Amino acid sequence: MKKSLTLLVLICCFSATTYSLNHNLDLNLIEYSKITYLGNNEFDKTSDSDDLRPKYRIGFNAPQIDHRQLLLTIDRNTTDGVDWGYDAQLYQLLNDDMFWVIDSKKYVIQATDSIFNGKEIPLGITTTQGGLITIGIDALENPIEGVKVYLKDKELNLIYNIEEADYQITLPAGEYLNRYVITFVSAETILNDDVIVVDVDAADNDESNNSPFDFNLMNNNSNNASIKDQVLMYVANGSNTLNIKNNQLVKINNLVLYNRLGQVAQMWDRNLNLEKVSLLLNVKEGIYIIQATTEIGNISKRIVIRNI
Repeated sequence: MKKSLTLLVLICCFSATTYSLNHNLDLNLIEYSKITYLGNNEFDKTSDSDDLRPKYRIGFNAPQIDHRQLLLTIDRNTTDGVDWGYDAQLYQLLNDDMFWVIDSKKYVIQATDSIFNGKEIPLGITTTQGGLITIGIDALENPIEGVKVYLKDKELNLIYNIEEADYQITLPAGEYLNRYVITFVSAETILNDDVIVVDVDAADNDESNNSPFDFNLMNNNSNNASIKDQVLMYVANGSNTLNIKNNQLVKINNLVLYNRLGQVAQMWDRNLNLEKVSLLLNVKEGIYIIQATTEIGNISKRIVIRNI
């Protein structure tokens, strides 16, 4: 009988110990999961005065999404890569959507250890049917003084100050993984030969001869410059005609005229492969970007239209 009681006590103790270990292990997992979960959601706290990390909330609107907000946080414990417990992956991709691109995967929260003048954070956009998309600043928390947030369109070689106004463009259906980045520009930076900087806050309907738009032309890379030497695009003073000289008969697939907000103003895809082409511009006065897609690369050029 004593042996039976002893055995029963041992079994009970073993069971209780096993349950306790498993229970504590489960609690540890839950608590760790909560820490990770709160770690991600900690980025969403706007009232925590103790959290002084810079946070940049980028908003996205499109026809098939109500609103998407992406978060970029500056945290010295992180890197530009994937940081478990800090970055949050996008688990449901909507028909129209925007996301951070980290190691070819889609994220809604990204943390990085630092930002500096010219640093680029890749953005991805997908749209199943195409349409008007809007990218802007939802909120800036503890931003780094003297550093402005810009959106860069790498295809058009333009950057937009989205702290001043939202960026809008009508995109064809597709996935855009290499076109857009968030970049940072110091207020003290002298922009020189890198990209075209667009003052998106200028008036749309200005009709004076002196354009109010502030474009700084910068950095034409050698490859693009060589293409421009072969395909010359220009508008004569006081003319509303786009002239193209293509003595080498480089194949031009299409031409797109963009306004200062990156919106398509006109398009051409026929009768472009001649030595000389003249195209009527049915747009109001202002500064535009003409982009030619050719067999040897893309050409982007600023043109000024002044109707007389």
